[in-house]
Amino acid sequence: MKLGIVGSGKIVDMVLKAGIQEVVEIPFLYCRNVEKGKLIQEKYGIEVCHEYEEFLENKVVDTVYIGLPNSLHYDFAKKALLANKNVILEKPFTSTLEQAKELVELAQEKKLFLFEAILTRYSSYLEDLKKEVKEIGNIQAVHLDYQQRSSRYDAYLKHEVLPAFDPKMDGGALMDVNIYNLHFAIQLWGKPEAYHYEKETGWNGVDVRGTVYLKYPGFVVECVGSKMNDAPLHQKIVGQFGTIYIPCRPGDLHGIHVYTNGVKRVLDVEAENIFQNEFSKMKEVMDQKNFKQANDWLKDSLNVMEIVWKLRYES
Repeated sequence: MKLGIVGSGKIVDMVLKAGIQEVVEIPFLYCRNVEKGKLIQEKYGIEVCHEYEEFLENKVVDTVYIGLPNSLHYDFAKKALLANKNVILEKPFTSTLEQAKELVELAQEKKLFLFEAILTRYSSYLEDLKKEVKEIGNIQAVHLDYQQRSSRYDAYLKHEVLPAFDPKMDGGALMDVNIYNLHFAIQLWGKPEAYHYEKETGWNGVDVRGTVYLKYPGFVVECVGSKMNDAPLHQKIVGQFGTIYIPCRPGDLHGIHVYTNGVKRVLDVEAENIFQNEFSKMKEVMDQKNFKQANDWLKDSLNVMEIVWKLRYES
């Protein structure tokens, strides 16, 4: 994988700080802002391009990672696929279900890889978690909690609207944080039978916090997401014979606490480099030309997008 990065915002800085360049080669980065591009070039030594068409014409790059505001994902991904580049899209996959379906069909038609960068599915601890979920018997209750006050929330309260709180740019708690909870649930139990969203909206109509309820046979998954509150991040699964508790944000699966018969076991104590792991798994699938795995992941992304689309416009 020779990766070209698109964007210069917070998520791009996070993945570069995590050292993904140790697991994939990054020859170029596209950034419209000249000053931001200069800072990235100086900090990480990556060559920067300021025209997207020129960036896509580069023959060295075979895969494009898009770390832009939510509403821009579809347009930039479609152009990259049409330029015969494999694509990695930051979550949320797209703004609408139809956009997601179109990108998937285009990638499959052109025999290109298309991924959503959503951490849970790439964790090396996911299989351990799935095994423990089976061991605790019939699921009775699930609570997934991702409440983290946004660094942009104070500006929002002053009526300064940045993309993270702009409904026109697909900002809000559901698209930015609760989507991690949805992916976690679908990784473990597949598509729910029914779902609904109870939300709190801010002064411009954006959802600043909310709870999604996913109904499965015999139990409900409660997904709490907030961009206005701080609370301990955790994931809790209560079964007939035990409870699983993970004291981390959804997507980070280390430190799995399993409580059975009054005894606590802690699995996978060592923290992963979640971003290196994510890109390594995608690179491995590409190197093996494992389109079956890639397409299975895309089915999960489409299921999440279907839920998100209906919750946004029917709640």
